[in-house]
Amino acid sequence: MRLLPATVARILPVRHVRKLVQKPVGWLDDGCGYQDVQTVLTDPWPSGPYPHKDMGRIFSENQQPGGKTKNEKKSKITNNTDKLDFSHIPLEQQSVFLFPGQGAQFVGMGKQLLDCDAAKHMFDAANHILGYDLLKLCLEGPKESLDRTIHCQPAVFVASLAAAEKLKQERPEVIKNAVSTAGFSVGEYAALVFANSLSFDQALRLVQVRAEAMQRCSENIPSGMVSVRITAKSQLSEAITHAKRVASESMADGNVPVCGVANYLYSGMQVIGGDEAVLKVLEEIAKEYDVEVVKRLPVSGAFHTQRMRNAVEPMAAALESADLQLPTIDVYSNVTGQIYERNISKMKRRLLDQIHQPVKWEQIQQLLLRKHVDSQFPRYFELGPGKQLGTMFYYVSKKAYKALTNVPV
Repeated sequence: MRLLPATVARILPVRHVRKLVQKPVGWLDDGCGYQDVQTVLTDPWPSGPYPHKDMGRIFSENQQPGGKTKNEKKSKITNNTDKLDFSHIPLEQQSVFLFPGQGAQFVGMGKQLLDCDAAKHMFDAANHILGYDLLKLCLEGPKESLDRTIHCQPAVFVASLAAAEKLKQERPEVIKNAVSTAGFSVGEYAALVFANSLSFDQALRLVQVRAEAMQRCSENIPSGMVSVRITAKSQLSEAITHAKRVASESMADGNVPVCGVANYLYSGMQVIGGDEAVLKVLEEIAKEYDVEVVKRLPVSGAFHTQRMRNAVEPMAAALESADLQLPTIDVYSNVTGQIYERNISKMKRRLLDQIHQPVKWEQIQQLLLRKHVDSQFPRYFELGPGKQLGTMFYYVSKKAYKALTNVPV
């Protein structure tokens, strides 16, 4: 539907406006609440060019006893029954745990966990499930092998949870006071294990299926990821469109170029995933669109883009038989940027969507940083290889960063 500018709607009589617009489409029903409709009905010069008879219909359908709309009533019930309550733990004693994703790996990770028996047992269990010596690969490499998706995702997953075991051994009270957790990309599976939603063995098998499926997608067409910095002047969408148009001329017939935002990191910083041909063009033309290319990421595919669509089917089969439980602490979804709904089928759906949709880490981070009173924050812990998640905290809030501890691996 093409909407008239508000200024036009105010100048023309309503009877003329009705002739110029189409009947409201479905999203108008969903997007209008009691107050929206009431305002239009009582204002002789409505700001939106919607016929009164349609607005009246939506008004009557939405109206509930007591002046509540259907949506408002449903939301209130959901909030009352589903939200976990951690108010019994003082804010300064609450713990929030962050798990990194692919790209955080490095040869030598795991060395600082060898003095923890529980961590070593976790690597032993992983070796049995995966069929190769994961700890040796983490400690000795080679880097080219560790960076491969099929090895990297299980390695980051296991190393992160092994770090949690070490923290549990050294500071058990911190684990006891956990209130929420979030994981970046494959790190979301570590977060679900930490929140008692998945067992370690079950989650590792899911990660293995995920990694193998995403590796196959990556091998079909060369692709990758690049981080970019943008400002208010940047025209990132236009730059991507330009790059895709140029790249399409050199691609084989039938191949539609893929490129788009894969990760929202923090304000002004995003990661673009796409076909290699598109990324090369994007790097060349970025400055024309006030986009700064920062660096290529050490990954072998355009993760969290449509190039990963074919990985959904094998993951759907694996997730169907997975015994997912409701988490005992809040877990944030990469797909929505919000706390997971307490609904198993929806949780599984989010994990499938996560494969080919952007990671909304910026949105998750903003919600995590709201957990404060004045200058008092909960304790944040980054568990796993690298320090990327903590670095993003630093850029967003130096006060919150002071409350963050990195647990080295």
